[in-house]
Amino acid sequence: MRLESSAAPMTDAMDAVSLEVSGAGRGIHFVNARFDASVITAEIRVEILTAPADLRRPEGEIWVAIIEAGELHDGSFTVRAGDVLVWEGDDPLSVALRPTGHDPVQLAVVKLGRRDGKVLRWVP
Repeated sequence: MRLESSAAPMTDAMDAVSLEVSGAGRGIHFVNARFDASVITAEIRVEILTAPADLRRPEGEIWVAIIEAGELHDGSFTVRAGDVLVWEGDDPLSVALRPTGHDPVQLAVVKLGRRDGKVLRWVP
């Protein structure tokens, strides 16, 4: 997964999903995820939070969120535009996010899963 200046092209070896966004201190850019579509599913969507919200991920998925605009609390952490959050494995399946002020928070959320339904793991 990368932040780039253009959408990711599909290739013979890899599929790609891309989303054009504006924020994260970068202006207009693309969130791109490349993956092997025979094994992995991938989706990118934008979440706009104007009030506290609970995001619930399926147990086997990995979610990567890029804060595009605003500031929020994820548990005891304060995250701002340009920060990245990863939820996977033993992380809670329901994530309580609370905007810190009155401005909306914009998140680009990449959702990755395995086609066979097994748990997808991530090792930093």
